[in-house]
Amino acid sequence: MKTTKLVLGLVPAIILLLLSSTYVAIGRAWYNSTYPWSQNQYDAQHTGASGSTAPSGNSTIWTYDTGGADSRARHLIVDGGRVYGIRGDSFFVLDETTGAFVLSGGTGGDYETNVGGAYNMERIYYTSYDYFSGRGMIYCYNVTSGDQLWTYDTTPGLIQQPPTMNGNRVYVGTLNNYVYCIEDGVVKWYKELGGPILSAPAVDGDLFVIGCNDEKLYAFDISGAQPVSLWNFTAGNSITGPITIEDDKVYFSGGNGYLYVLDKTNGQLIWSWKSQSDGELEIAVASGIVFVCTNINQGGLYALYSNVTAGNYTYSDPEPRLWGDETADGSDGIAIAGNTLFCVDVNNTLHARDTLAGTNLWSFQLDYGAINPIIADGHVFVADQNQVYCIGSIYPIPEFTLPMTILLCGIITVTVIGLRKRRYSAKKSLLIE
Repeated sequence: MKTTKLVLGLVPAIILLLLSSTYVAIGRAWYNSTYPWSQNQYDAQHTGASGSTAPSGNSTIWTYDTGGADSRARHLIVDGGRVYGIRGDSFFVLDETTGAFVLSGGTGGDYETNVGGAYNMERIYYTSYDYFSGRGMIYCYNVTSGDQLWTYDTTPGLIQQPPTMNGNRVYVGTLNNYVYCIEDGVVKWYKELGGPILSAPAVDGDLFVIGCNDEKLYAFDISGAQPVSLWNFTAGNSITGPITIEDDKVYFSGGNGYLYVLDKTNGQLIWSWKSQSDGELEIAVASGIVFVCTNINQGGLYALYSNVTAGNYTYSDPEPRLWGDETADGSDGIAIAGNTLFCVDVNNTLHARDTLAGTNLWSFQLDYGAINPIIADGHVFVADQNQVYCIGSIYPIPEFTLPMTILLCGIITVTVIGLRKRRYSAKKSLLIE
Protein backbone atom coordinates (compact mmCIF):
# COMPACT_ATOMS: atom_id res chain seq x y z
CA MET A 1 0.00 0.00 0.00
CA LYS A 2 2.84 2.41 0.83
CA THR A 3 4.45 1.72 -2.54
CA THR A 4 1.16 2.38 -4.32
CA LYS A 5 0.71 5.70 -2.52
CA LEU A 6 4.26 6.73 -3.31
CA VAL A 7 3.88 5.96 -7.00
CA LEU A 8 0.49 7.67 -7.14
CA GLY A 9 2.08 10.71 -5.53
CA LEU A 10 4.68 10.77 -8.28
CA VAL A 11 2.10 10.41 -11.07
CA PRO A 12 1.41 14.18 -11.53
CA ALA A 13 5.13 14.95 -11.75
CA ILE A 14 5.67 12.09 -14.20
CA ILE A 15 2.73 13.26 -16.30
CA LEU A 16 4.07 16.84 -16.50
CA LEU A 17 7.46 15.50 -17.54
CA LEU A 18 5.91 13.27 -20.21
CA LEU A 19 3.65 16.09 -21.38
CA SER A 20 6.55 18.52 -21.63
CA SER A 21 8.58 15.94 -23.57
CA THR A 22 5.65 15.28 -25.90
CA TYR A 23 5.23 18.97 -26.69
CA VAL A 24 8.96 19.31 -27.26
CA ALA A 25 8.79 16.36 -29.67
CA ILE A 26 6.07 18.00 -31.77
CA GLY A 27 7.74 21.41 -31.66
CA ARG A 28 5.12 23.25 -29.61
CA ALA A 29 5.25 24.75 -26.13
CA TRP A 30 2.68 24.13 -23.39
CA TYR A 31 3.68 27.53 -21.95
CA ASN A 32 2.90 30.63 -24.03
CA SER A 33 4.93 33.79 -23.45
CA THR A 34 2.91 36.56 -21.82
CA TYR A 35 5.68 39.17 -21.93
CA PRO A 36 8.00 38.12 -24.77
CA TRP A 37 11.23 39.76 -25.92
CA SER A 38 10.87 39.28 -29.66
CA GLN A 39 13.71 41.34 -31.17
CA ASN A 40 16.75 43.48 -30.55
CA GLN A 41 16.06 46.05 -27.81
CA TYR A 42 12.64 44.51 -27.18
CA ASP A 43 10.42 46.17 -29.82
CA ALA A 44 10.38 47.98 -33.16
CA GLN A 45 10.86 51.29 -31.32
CA HIS A 46 14.01 49.88 -29.62
CA THR A 47 13.00 51.08 -26.17
CA GLY A 48 14.82 48.24 -24.41
CA ALA A 49 11.99 48.19 -21.83
CA SER A 50 9.84 45.11 -21.25
CA GLY A 51 6.41 45.05 -19.62
CA SER A 52 7.54 42.01 -17.67
CA THR A 53 8.32 41.88 -13.98
CA ALA A 54 11.93 41.31 -12.96
CA PRO A 55 13.39 38.49 -10.84
CA SER A 56 14.36 39.56 -7.33
CA GLY A 57 17.45 37.36 -7.12
CA ASN A 58 20.08 35.59 -9.19
CA SER A 59 18.89 31.98 -8.85
CA THR A 60 18.97 30.01 -12.09
CA ILE A 61 16.16 27.55 -12.82
CA TRP A 62 17.95 26.00 -15.79
CA THR A 63 21.07 26.24 -17.93
CA TYR A 64 21.75 24.89 -21.40
CA ASP A 65 25.23 23.85 -22.56
CA THR A 66 25.81 25.22 -26.06
CA GLY A 67 28.96 23.19 -26.64
CA GLY A 68 31.63 25.88 -26.52
CA ALA A 69 32.63 29.20 -28.06
CA ASP A 70 32.17 28.12 -31.70
CA SER A 71 28.53 27.15 -31.15
CA ARG A 72 27.54 29.70 -28.51
CA ALA A 73 24.46 31.90 -28.74
CA ARG A 74 25.33 35.37 -29.94
CA HIS A 75 21.76 36.68 -29.58
CA LEU A 76 18.69 35.52 -27.66
CA ILE A 77 14.97 35.94 -28.31
CA VAL A 78 12.08 34.67 -26.18
CA ASP A 79 8.58 34.28 -27.59
CA GLY A 80 5.93 31.61 -28.02
CA GLY A 81 7.16 29.67 -25.00
CA ARG A 82 10.55 29.18 -26.63
CA VAL A 83 14.08 30.55 -26.32
CA TYR A 84 15.87 31.12 -29.63
CA GLY A 85 19.64 31.20 -29.71
CA ILE A 86 21.07 32.68 -32.92
CA ARG A 87 24.64 32.06 -34.08
CA GLY A 88 26.27 32.60 -37.48
CA ASP A 89 23.66 31.61 -40.06
CA SER A 90 22.05 29.00 -37.79
CA PHE A 91 19.89 28.86 -34.68
CA PHE A 92 18.67 26.53 -31.94
CA VAL A 93 15.38 26.41 -30.03
CA LEU A 94 14.90 25.61 -26.33
CA ASP A 95 11.81 25.16 -24.18
CA GLU A 96 11.40 28.36 -22.18
CA THR A 97 10.40 26.66 -18.94
CA THR A 98 12.94 23.83 -18.81
CA GLY A 99 15.77 24.71 -21.20
CA ALA A 100 15.19 21.40 -23.00
CA PHE A 101 16.50 21.29 -26.57
CA VAL A 102 13.69 21.39 -29.17
CA LEU A 103 15.34 21.72 -32.58
CA SER A 104 18.00 23.54 -34.58
CA GLY A 105 18.06 25.02 -38.05
CA GLY A 106 20.10 27.01 -40.53
CA THR A 107 22.87 26.17 -42.95
CA GLY A 108 25.68 26.35 -40.39
CA GLY A 109 28.15 28.30 -42.54
CA ASP A 110 31.66 28.59 -41.13
CA TYR A 111 32.30 32.23 -41.94
CA GLU A 112 29.02 34.03 -41.47
CA THR A 113 28.68 36.44 -38.57
CA ASN A 114 25.24 36.86 -37.09
CA VAL A 115 24.09 40.32 -36.04
CA GLY A 116 20.69 39.61 -34.51
CA GLY A 117 17.20 38.33 -35.09
CA ALA A 118 13.46 38.74 -34.53
CA TYR A 119 10.41 36.54 -33.98
CA ASN A 120 6.87 36.85 -35.34
CA MET A 121 4.05 34.31 -35.73
CA GLU A 122 6.11 31.10 -35.37
CA ARG A 123 8.79 32.48 -37.66
CA ILE A 124 12.31 33.56 -36.81
CA TYR A 125 14.17 36.12 -38.90
CA TYR A 126 17.86 36.92 -38.65
CA THR A 127 20.59 38.74 -40.52
CA SER A 128 24.21 37.77 -41.12
CA TYR A 129 27.17 38.70 -43.26
CA ASP A 130 30.26 37.00 -44.68
CA TYR A 131 33.32 39.21 -45.20
CA PHE A 132 35.09 36.55 -47.26
CA SER A 133 32.37 36.38 -49.90
CA GLY A 134 31.05 39.91 -49.38
CA ARG A 135 27.59 38.52 -48.82
CA GLY A 136 24.71 39.90 -46.75
CA MET A 137 21.73 37.69 -45.97
CA ILE A 138 18.29 37.75 -44.35
CA TYR A 139 16.89 34.36 -43.31
CA CYS A 140 13.37 33.29 -42.36
CA TYR A 141 12.59 29.91 -40.76
CA ASN A 142 9.53 28.13 -39.42
CA VAL A 143 10.41 27.50 -35.76
CA THR A 144 7.97 24.59 -35.35
CA SER A 145 9.50 22.48 -38.11
CA GLY A 146 12.90 24.15 -38.53
CA ASP A 147 12.25 24.49 -42.28
CA GLN A 148 13.65 27.44 -44.20
CA LEU A 149 10.84 29.58 -45.64
CA TRP A 150 12.84 32.15 -47.56
CA THR A 151 16.11 34.06 -47.81
CA TYR A 152 17.01 37.43 -49.26
CA ASP A 153 20.50 38.23 -50.50
CA THR A 154 21.62 41.88 -50.16
CA THR A 155 25.03 41.24 -51.78
CA PRO A 156 27.17 43.26 -52.27
CA GLY A 157 25.66 45.08 -49.31
CA LEU A 158 26.74 43.58 -45.99
CA ILE A 159 24.27 43.81 -43.10
CA GLN A 160 25.89 44.72 -39.80
CA GLN A 161 22.92 45.35 -37.56
CA PRO A 162 19.93 43.31 -36.36
CA PRO A 163 16.70 43.38 -38.39
CA THR A 164 13.81 45.51 -37.17
CA MET A 165 10.51 43.65 -37.27
CA ASN A 166 7.20 45.50 -37.50
CA GLY A 167 4.19 43.31 -38.30
CA ASN A 168 5.22 41.01 -41.15
CA ARG A 169 7.82 43.41 -42.50
CA VAL A 170 11.58 43.26 -41.97
CA TYR A 171 13.72 46.39 -42.21
CA VAL A 172 17.52 46.41 -42.65
CA GLY A 173 20.27 48.71 -43.87
CA THR A 174 23.43 47.73 -45.76
CA LEU A 175 27.01 48.92 -46.13
CA ASN A 176 26.40 49.82 -49.78
CA ASN A 177 24.05 52.60 -48.67
CA TYR A 178 20.64 50.91 -49.09
CA VAL A 179 17.75 50.38 -46.73
CA TYR A 180 15.28 47.58 -47.47
CA CYS A 181 11.70 46.77 -46.51
CA ILE A 182 10.95 43.06 -47.09
CA GLU A 183 7.77 41.05 -46.57
CA ASP A 184 7.60 37.27 -47.09
CA GLY A 185 10.91 37.36 -48.93
CA VAL A 186 9.76 40.03 -51.39
CA VAL A 187 11.11 43.59 -51.47
CA LYS A 188 8.29 46.07 -50.86
CA TRP A 189 10.61 49.03 -51.26
CA TYR A 190 14.26 50.04 -51.02
CA LYS A 191 16.00 53.39 -50.86
CA GLU A 192 19.56 54.62 -51.24
CA LEU A 193 20.92 56.95 -48.55
CA GLY A 194 24.07 59.08 -48.44
CA GLY A 195 26.46 56.50 -47.00
CA PRO A 196 26.96 53.06 -45.43
CA ILE A 197 24.31 52.10 -42.89
CA LEU A 198 25.45 50.60 -39.57
CA SER A 199 22.42 51.73 -37.60
CA ALA A 200 19.38 49.56 -36.81
CA PRO A 201 16.23 51.48 -37.82
CA ALA A 202 13.29 52.15 -35.50
CA VAL A 203 9.66 51.96 -36.61
CA ASP A 204 6.76 53.62 -34.81
CA GLY A 205 3.51 53.28 -36.73
CA ASP A 206 4.12 54.94 -40.10
CA LEU A 207 7.32 56.63 -38.91
CA PHE A 208 10.62 55.06 -39.99
CA VAL A 209 13.90 56.51 -38.63
CA ILE A 210 17.43 55.36 -39.48
CA GLY A 211 20.97 56.65 -39.00
CA CYS A 212 23.71 56.75 -41.61
CA ASN A 213 27.49 57.14 -41.90
CA ASP A 214 26.93 60.39 -43.77
CA GLU A 215 26.33 61.89 -40.29
CA LYS A 216 22.59 62.21 -40.84
CA LEU A 217 19.49 60.80 -39.21
CA TYR A 218 16.66 60.23 -41.72
CA ALA A 219 12.91 60.05 -41.06
CA PHE A 220 10.36 58.70 -43.57
CA ASP A 221 6.62 58.21 -43.77
CA ILE A 222 6.16 54.54 -44.77
CA SER A 223 2.36 54.47 -44.96
CA GLY A 224 2.40 54.27 -48.77
CA ALA A 225 3.98 52.05 -51.40
CA GLN A 226 7.23 54.06 -51.23
CA PRO A 227 8.85 55.91 -48.31
CA VAL A 228 8.34 59.68 -48.23
CA SER A 229 10.98 61.89 -46.65
CA LEU A 230 9.82 63.81 -43.58
CA TRP A 231 13.01 65.33 -42.20
CA ASN A 232 16.70 64.71 -41.58
CA PHE A 233 19.06 65.82 -38.82
CA THR A 234 22.83 66.32 -39.14
CA ALA A 235 24.70 65.04 -36.09
CA GLY A 236 28.23 65.94 -37.19
CA ASN A 237 29.45 62.37 -36.69
CA SER A 238 28.70 58.92 -38.13
CA ILE A 239 25.58 57.36 -36.64
CA THR A 240 26.28 53.66 -36.02
CA GLY A 241 24.04 52.76 -33.08
CA PRO A 242 20.37 51.78 -33.02
CA ILE A 243 17.63 54.42 -33.00
CA THR A 244 15.03 54.64 -30.21
CA ILE A 245 11.55 56.15 -30.46
CA GLU A 246 9.51 56.69 -27.31
CA ASP A 247 6.37 58.82 -27.08
CA ASP A 248 7.05 62.08 -28.97
CA LYS A 249 10.85 61.84 -29.03
CA VAL A 250 13.64 60.18 -31.00
CA TYR A 251 16.85 59.21 -29.18
CA PHE A 252 20.19 58.27 -30.73
CA SER A 253 23.94 58.42 -30.19
CA GLY A 254 26.20 60.25 -32.59
CA GLY A 255 29.07 57.83 -31.92
CA ASN A 256 31.03 60.68 -30.32
CA GLY A 257 29.75 60.31 -26.77
CA TYR A 258 26.68 62.48 -27.41
CA LEU A 259 23.05 61.61 -26.77
CA TYR A 260 20.65 63.50 -29.03
CA VAL A 261 16.94 63.93 -28.27
CA LEU A 262 14.76 65.13 -31.14
CA ASP A 263 11.11 66.00 -31.71
CA LYS A 264 9.87 63.05 -33.77
CA THR A 265 7.39 65.15 -35.75
CA ASN A 266 9.90 67.63 -37.22
CA GLY A 267 13.40 66.40 -36.29
CA GLN A 268 14.25 69.51 -34.27
CA LEU A 269 16.83 69.10 -31.50
CA ILE A 270 15.26 69.35 -28.04
CA TRP A 271 18.34 68.64 -25.93
CA SER A 272 21.69 66.87 -26.05
CA TRP A 273 23.98 65.33 -23.45
CA LYS A 274 27.72 64.57 -23.56
CA SER A 275 29.06 61.53 -21.70
CA GLN A 276 32.48 61.30 -20.10
CA SER A 277 33.82 59.27 -23.04
CA ASP A 278 33.75 59.66 -26.81
CA GLY A 279 32.36 56.21 -27.55
CA GLU A 280 28.98 55.12 -28.84
CA LEU A 281 26.19 55.14 -26.26
CA GLU A 282 23.75 52.32 -25.51
CA ILE A 283 20.22 53.60 -24.85
CA ALA A 284 17.02 52.39 -23.18
CA VAL A 285 13.95 54.47 -22.35
CA ALA A 286 11.23 53.70 -19.79
CA SER A 287 8.75 55.74 -17.74
CA GLY A 288 10.18 59.11 -18.77
CA ILE A 289 13.78 58.12 -17.97
CA VAL A 290 16.63 57.65 -20.47
CA PHE A 291 19.32 55.15 -19.45
CA VAL A 292 22.70 55.44 -21.18
CA CYS A 293 26.09 53.76 -20.94
CA THR A 294 29.20 53.17 -23.03
CA ASN A 295 30.99 49.90 -23.79
CA ILE A 296 34.38 50.78 -22.30
CA ASN A 297 35.92 50.28 -18.84
CA GLN A 298 34.58 52.80 -16.33
CA GLY A 299 32.58 54.45 -19.09
CA GLY A 300 29.76 55.26 -16.69
CA LEU A 301 26.07 54.42 -16.40
CA TYR A 302 23.45 57.19 -16.12
CA ALA A 303 19.72 57.74 -15.72
CA LEU A 304 18.46 61.01 -17.23
CA TYR A 305 15.05 62.65 -17.18
CA SER A 306 13.67 62.80 -20.71
CA ASN A 307 11.49 65.89 -20.20
CA VAL A 308 13.93 68.69 -19.38
CA THR A 309 14.58 72.28 -20.39
CA ALA A 310 16.00 72.59 -23.89
CA GLY A 311 19.78 72.84 -23.89
CA ASN A 312 23.13 71.10 -24.22
CA TYR A 313 24.26 69.20 -21.14
CA THR A 314 27.22 67.12 -19.99
CA TYR A 315 27.63 64.24 -17.53
CA SER A 316 28.76 66.67 -14.81
CA ASP A 317 25.61 68.82 -14.97
CA PRO A 318 22.91 68.22 -12.32
CA GLU A 319 20.25 68.46 -15.03
CA PRO A 320 18.95 66.21 -16.57
CA ARG A 321 20.54 63.62 -14.26
CA LEU A 322 18.42 61.38 -12.02
CA TRP A 323 21.49 59.41 -10.95
CA GLY A 324 24.87 58.47 -12.34
CA ASP A 325 27.70 56.05 -11.67
CA GLU A 326 30.86 57.42 -13.28
CA THR A 327 32.91 54.34 -12.30
CA ALA A 328 30.54 51.73 -13.75
CA ASP A 329 32.15 49.50 -16.34
CA GLY A 330 30.69 49.75 -19.81
CA SER A 331 28.12 47.49 -21.43
CA ASP A 332 26.92 46.67 -24.94
CA GLY A 333 23.27 47.06 -24.00
CA ILE A 334 20.68 47.92 -21.35
CA ALA A 335 17.44 46.07 -20.60
CA ILE A 336 14.67 47.36 -18.33
CA ALA A 337 11.86 45.47 -16.56
CA GLY A 338 9.73 47.17 -13.92
CA ASN A 339 12.04 49.13 -11.64
CA THR A 340 15.11 47.05 -12.48
CA LEU A 341 17.89 47.73 -14.99
CA PHE A 342 20.00 44.87 -16.33
CA CYS A 343 23.33 45.04 -18.11
CA VAL A 344 26.44 42.91 -18.60
CA ASP A 345 29.69 44.80 -18.09
CA VAL A 346 33.03 44.33 -19.89
CA ASN A 347 34.07 41.87 -17.16
CA ASN A 348 31.16 39.55 -18.07
CA THR A 349 29.22 40.31 -14.89
CA LEU A 350 25.44 40.61 -15.09
CA HIS A 351 24.20 43.47 -12.88
CA ALA A 352 20.68 44.22 -11.63
CA ARG A 353 20.18 47.83 -10.49
CA ASP A 354 17.30 49.85 -9.14
CA THR A 355 16.16 52.17 -11.95
CA LEU A 356 15.22 55.04 -9.62
CA ALA A 357 18.22 55.01 -7.28
CA GLY A 358 20.94 53.25 -9.28
CA THR A 359 21.74 50.94 -6.36
CA ASN A 360 22.99 47.42 -7.05
CA LEU A 361 20.37 44.77 -6.28
CA TRP A 362 22.28 41.63 -7.26
CA SER A 363 24.85 40.33 -9.73
CA PHE A 364 25.69 37.10 -11.52
CA GLN A 365 29.13 36.15 -12.84
CA LEU A 366 29.21 34.83 -16.39
CA ASP A 367 31.99 33.30 -18.44
CA TYR A 368 33.86 34.93 -21.30
CA GLY A 369 31.81 36.18 -24.26
CA ALA A 370 28.69 37.17 -22.30
CA ILE A 371 25.97 38.82 -24.38
CA ASN A 372 23.28 41.37 -23.57
CA PRO A 373 20.54 40.10 -21.24
CA ILE A 374 16.86 40.10 -22.15
CA ILE A 375 13.83 39.89 -19.84
CA ALA A 376 10.71 37.91 -20.63
CA ASP A 377 7.91 36.49 -18.47
CA GLY A 378 9.55 37.51 -15.21
CA HIS A 379 12.91 35.90 -16.06
CA VAL A 380 16.31 37.08 -17.25
CA PHE A 381 17.86 35.18 -20.16
CA VAL A 382 21.54 35.60 -20.87
CA ALA A 383 24.35 33.58 -22.46
CA ASP A 384 28.13 33.30 -22.48
CA GLN A 385 30.54 31.22 -24.56
CA ASN A 386 29.40 27.98 -22.93
CA GLN A 387 25.83 28.23 -21.67
CA VAL A 388 22.42 29.85 -21.82
CA TYR A 389 20.97 30.80 -18.42
CA CYS A 390 17.41 31.35 -17.22
CA ILE A 391 17.28 33.36 -13.99
CA GLY A 392 14.10 33.67 -11.92
CA SER A 393 11.49 31.54 -10.19
CA ILE A 394 9.99 28.21 -11.27
CA TYR A 395 7.37 28.52 -14.03
CA PRO A 396 3.74 27.81 -13.06
CA ILE A 397 2.06 24.51 -13.89
CA PRO A 398 -0.12 24.97 -17.01
CA GLU A 399 -3.91 25.14 -16.91
CA PHE A 400 -4.94 22.14 -18.97
CA THR A 401 -7.65 22.24 -21.61
CA LEU A 402 -10.48 19.65 -21.68
CA PRO A 403 -8.80 17.33 -24.24
CA MET A 404 -5.58 17.50 -22.27
CA THR A 405 -7.44 16.81 -19.02
CA ILE A 406 -9.05 13.72 -20.58
CA LEU A 407 -5.60 12.56 -21.68
CA LEU A 408 -4.18 13.02 -18.19
CA CYS A 409 -7.12 11.20 -16.59
CA GLY A 410 -6.52 8.33 -18.98
CA ILE A 411 -2.87 8.14 -18.02
CA ILE A 412 -3.75 8.19 -14.32
CA THR A 413 -6.39 5.47 -14.80
CA VAL A 414 -3.99 3.20 -16.67
CA THR A 415 -1.33 3.78 -14.01
CA VAL A 416 -3.68 2.93 -11.15
CA ILE A 417 -5.02 -0.19 -12.91
CA GLY A 418 -1.47 -1.31 -13.57
CA LEU A 419 -0.55 -0.87 -9.92
CA ARG A 420 -3.59 -2.87 -8.77
CA LYS A 421 -2.82 -5.69 -11.20
CA ARG A 422 0.72 -5.85 -9.90
CA ARG A 423 -0.52 -6.04 -6.31
CA TYR A 424 -2.99 -8.83 -7.25
CA SER A 425 -0.30 -10.79 -9.10
CA ALA A 426 2.06 -10.42 -6.15
CA LYS A 427 -0.60 -11.74 -3.73
CA LYS A 428 -1.41 -14.66 -6.08
CA SER A 429 2.22 -15.67 -6.35
CA LEU A 430 2.58 -15.66 -2.56
CA LEU A 431 -0.48 -17.95 -2.22
CA ILE A 432 0.93 -20.39 -4.78
CA GLU A 433 4.22 -20.52 -2.96
